[in-house]
Amino acid sequence: MKKNFTLIALFILSLAFSQVPEVEWYRTFGGSGIEYFTNAHNMNDGGYLLIGNTQSYDGDVTGNHGNPNFPTSDIWIVKLNSEGDLVWEYTIGGSWNDAVTNSAPTTDGYILSGHRHDMLGAWFGKLNLEGNLIWERTYLNNSGIINVITGTSDGGFVFSEYSYNKLNISKANYSGDIEWTNTVVDYGTEYNDVEAHILYQTSDGGYGIGVTAAFNTEYANSFLYKLNSNLEIECVLEGHYGFPIKPTSDDGHISNIGQKYNSNCELLWDADVFGHTAVELEDGGFIFFNQTGEDYHRLRKIDSNGTILWTLDNGDLPYLSYGKLLKTSDDGYLIAGKTSVIEGNYIDDFYVIKYKNELSTNEVENKDFKIYPNPVKDVLNIQNPTNNSSYLEIFDLSGKLLMTKNFKELDKVITLNIATLPKGNYIIRIGNFSSKFIKE
Repeated sequence: MKKNFTLIALFILSLAFSQVPEVEWYRTFGGSGIEYFTNAHNMNDGGYLLIGNTQSYDGDVTGNHGNPNFPTSDIWIVKLNSEGDLVWEYTIGGSWNDAVTNSAPTTDGYILSGHRHDMLGAWFGKLNLEGNLIWERTYLNNSGIINVITGTSDGGFVFSEYSYNKLNISKANYSGDIEWTNTVVDYGTEYNDVEAHILYQTSDGGYGIGVTAAFNTEYANSFLYKLNSNLEIECVLEGHYGFPIKPTSDDGHISNIGQKYNSNCELLWDADVFGHTAVELEDGGFIFFNQTGEDYHRLRKIDSNGTILWTLDNGDLPYLSYGKLLKTSDDGYLIAGKTSVIEGNYIDDFYVIKYKNELSTNEVENKDFKIYPNPVKDVLNIQNPTNNSSYLEIFDLSGKLLMTKNFKELDKVITLNIATLPKGNYIIRIGNFSSKFIKE
């Protein structure tokens, strides 16, 4: 059942200026049955698409195709607007268990994989950009279990299926027709349980794929293979370096334990952090999201060199058993997933937590002055500054004060020489107002 909670600040900041984000709103969605979260995606209109499975027949869930006398699941697609309000939802399925296990954005929508009880093999469903199901089909294979899936630049998608001793990837076009299947590695008798965890396309048309391989559960190893456009292995990362591995904008990789690798699989730095998912920021830093346990951090930000800038602990927020982190269109953060405990009650619903952008924490986004040019090289102009202060301050994104300047309250335009500042993102504050600018 949908619930709205008004959350107070997680803690009182002791600094006059801090970049730690605060909760903007919090929602849960579901019914009296159990909901199973799979993934969340940003939508073009600023809203969010939640994808998972449901055993509910009431509350926010309508049209479940299963049998209410037996706990069966349907695939559940949910659309939220930018404020977290439910816009629409619908279910996909039959009279028995149906489930989506993976999803990924494509150039013209979203691709889903899972299983349908009335369809043999691995199930694929294609949604358009508005979130509507436009086709579904199955791919007959040995296992019917698709571990990972991702969209490709030509509008199609690639996926990897579960295998006993081979690592395979397959390519499909935008209609779901299989174009090719390639064996990346045949482990022979060395491993008999091969499972992919991450798959992505690189900027040169190749792929990155991360797996674990085990033998009778006695031992396991982790690998990341970087393939070129001819599906040849260019480099390999081996060892328990953590999953999932995510691609970075420089064709490198970042692991969930904060290890940064370049495009040649060479370690650049180790931030010694942990997160179940992570997102890359425009300045080359990362936000890590950790969903495990009440005593672990919730969000942690590191810069492009792996230095920890801030940590947001769980505090009084609900226990999260699974989740996905998104960077939102307003430079905030959104965690979507499945929650188990709220205010001492066990609840199996989708949850969504929206954090404000970092600039808005303890600060009011600038409505009282204009800065230009932005980006800026040497001289920053500040027009119509606020009249409740006679000085300004410049901070970096970690909150460190770098520059101050006094001015007359009647000045219409202030000029500030910032030529000595390194290239990067900065924040200017005048009185209770602030704004962000980029130094070229």
